[in-house]
Amino acid sequence: MTVASAYPTYRRTDLNWFECVPESWAILRTKQMFRLVIERAPENNQMELLSVYTHIGVRPRKSLEQRGNKASTTDGYWVVKKGDIICNKLLAWMGAIGVSHYEGVTSPAYDILRPLKSCNTDYYHFLFRTKKYLQQFKLRSRGIMDMRLRLYFDQFGQIPIPVPPRPEQDQIVAYLRAQDAHIARFIKTKRDLIKLLTEQKLRIIDHAVTHGLDASVTLKPSGIEWLGEVPEHWEVAFIKHIADVRFSGVDKHSHDHETPVRLCNYTDVYKNDRITGDMDLMRATATEAEIARLTLKAGDVILTKDSETPDDIGVPAWVPENLPGVVCAYHLGLLRPVPNRVLGEFLFRAIGSARTAQQFHVLATGVTRFALGKHDVKNAVVALPPVEEQQSICRWITNECQPLDDAIARTEEEIKLIREYRDRLIADVVTGQMDVRGWLYPDVVGMEDLSKEWHREVRDCVTQYSDKRTKLWSFEAKLLINRSNVRECFFQAVSNSSWANFGYLVAAEIDGTDTLKELRMLFAAHGIGFIKLDVENPADSQVLIPTRERDEIDWDMVSRLAREPGFSGIREAGEAVLPDRRGALGGLGRSGSGRLTVYSRWPMTSRRSSPR
Repeated sequence: MTVASAYPTYRRTDLNWFECVPESWAILRTKQMFRLVIERAPENNQMELLSVYTHIGVRPRKSLEQRGNKASTTDGYWVVKKGDIICNKLLAWMGAIGVSHYEGVTSPAYDILRPLKSCNTDYYHFLFRTKKYLQQFKLRSRGIMDMRLRLYFDQFGQIPIPVPPRPEQDQIVAYLRAQDAHIARFIKTKRDLIKLLTEQKLRIIDHAVTHGLDASVTLKPSGIEWLGEVPEHWEVAFIKHIADVRFSGVDKHSHDHETPVRLCNYTDVYKNDRITGDMDLMRATATEAEIARLTLKAGDVILTKDSETPDDIGVPAWVPENLPGVVCAYHLGLLRPVPNRVLGEFLFRAIGSARTAQQFHVLATGVTRFALGKHDVKNAVVALPPVEEQQSICRWITNECQPLDDAIARTEEEIKLIREYRDRLIADVVTGQMDVRGWLYPDVVGMEDLSKEWHREVRDCVTQYSDKRTKLWSFEAKLLINRSNVRECFFQAVSNSSWANFGYLVAAEIDGTDTLKELRMLFAAHGIGFIKLDVENPADSQVLIPTRERDEIDWDMVSRLAREPGFSGIREAGEAVLPDRRGALGGLGRSGSGRLTVYSRWPMTSRRSSPR
């Protein structure tokens, strides 16, 4: 099951950007593996409209663009078959290329590539989205500027591509899918953590800007249902009475007769709490009148005023210092606080609170795009304490939220690093820098039937209304685990169990106390358990580290594994007893019968001590 760091032998190519490939791989030009297909869809067809996206590849457009961008007709569009590669000529160099797992049609602005030879087009999906090939796409595209570059097939077809043996392509795809599933689960967990931290932060801010810091203060009705009670010495003010509201119309285009500026754009506001001079801001031009009215000054609050979803409306950012030459751009509103009435930082906190956000969600209008009018922003309401109290509240919020902000920043950095690891892993595998031919599927797969002891009517009910009748187990078996191979074995178990409820690393022998200590540390991060296997009497095997249960089965990954050629040899091998909480075999399932129906690639009755 070893995944080698490199192939045994390589041969050099004549390419300076792709110097060597494994000895058994061929190198062909793209046009020798794929042909350009132009097959027009019939009139009045009801075929699925597909699009290709830089971050997720090919998807049905209706599932991602439900409110707009609908084609009035798809007559004459290009027909797409499963396994075709769709290439957006204009954005190929940015990653808008991928394999289609759908039958349908797509815009004539795209190229459709269909294989000439037997190949796994998912392999080329991974290959064409690597940085190495995106650079080639850009070099071979034609156009006067980046956003006008087009990759035509006469150039695309000239690009050399590796051609591993077909079984090896299948193995590479299976390996990368398994790693992808594990990485996606990791990122989802981190995203869920960020969501929880953000919600906690918003609760802190919301209470502070509506009730203040003194819990003993007398409250009064605000007269506004959603705001509730506020401290009796506070005001309830319309934004128009405490800030000058200005909407921007400055676009990202540059004109010779205008003055160069730096633009504070929608994404700058959406992704940051503060707008500062050291940010990498877009350069464009603006008129003198626009510069005079929309240059950012200390205390300004910038607000998103329209978006494709109402959740993105009314997101604020604060300008802590004057920014000469930086102008508020299109899709944004600028709120300039009235001196001695409201601090810019407090206004930023008040607008960013959950209650004000809900107010803006209600006011936002639109069908394909949601927008706040200037009247809506001016007539939004905030609870307003005296300026001295605003300062105290802002300091308190900063201190209370700093640990949460730090935790969010660390988590986002972890997501960034795991994505970089994923990109590097894919690039190394599809270009032959890493040999995954030794990677195999789990040694043993177990399915626990939770309904075995259930009443018949209960079973029938669950069959009808629930999918929680079974739990899936994955076991990665080894002969010996020691200090030198413990991490390799553990992470093979991690990748091979990413789809299951429970994952175990199993070994007939474990050498050294440091090895077990290392396994316990790895368990804390990844939740994979460890079983010390008694080869002569499996019922006496010991659970030295219990597994951590995952709530959901990745059925999509299970289905993919079942279809892979290397998984076809797996077979039902009888029943096995689950380990119990004491560490002996007998019932770790915690619910259900404590027995597994086991499927294995090797006979369960075999006397050999290890499948490896």
